[in-house]
Amino acid sequence: MIADPRGRVFCGSMSTDESRGRLYRLDHDGSLHLILENIECSNGMAFTLDHKGFYYTDSLAHKIHFFDYDIESGSLSNQRTFATFVEADGMPDGATLDADGNLWSALWDGYSIVRLLGDGKIGRQIVLSTRKISSLTFGGEDYSHLYITTAGGNNKEENGALAGALFRLKTKIRGLPEHFSRITAKQQ
Repeated sequence: MIADPRGRVFCGSMSTDESRGRLYRLDHDGSLHLILENIECSNGMAFTLDHKGFYYTDSLAHKIHFFDYDIESGSLSNQRTFATFVEADGMPDGATLDADGNLWSALWDGYSIVRLLGDGKIGRQIVLSTRKISSLTFGGEDYSHLYITTAGGNNKEENGALAGALFRLKTKIRGLPEHFSRITAKQQ
């Protein structure tokens, strides 16, 4: 789930035996709009620095897609594959953008996070001691701390002694604050 620069919220679902996953946009007035269908598992999303592009992760497909983004309407167009991961890499999961415009992705079952360059290639990889890396975001006073969430703490033997931990990594790279939702809740 992510708020766009205007405060609309993009949220996704994952496939089940009964239905395929979808991506929705929730507008300011509370109306819900179907954006994408036939998704395996909706995950990490981010908007480009100029707010003209949108990254969208479909974890089980092992892909991160890129779309043209219309900030006025909130619509997506011109879908293309930005990055593809092989099974040995792990699955792309949560994502965030840094102040240089590079996308970071957590790799579930991949023991690492990666910084993807503008062409979708890995520019930097940081290996962690736990297998299931779920998400990441920049924080701290100057957004130079990278916070990394992990899962699998119920099976530390398989996933690593620090599975389920929250990591904080001080970086020379800066992140950006996230956008806030501006959805109006209707009272009934």
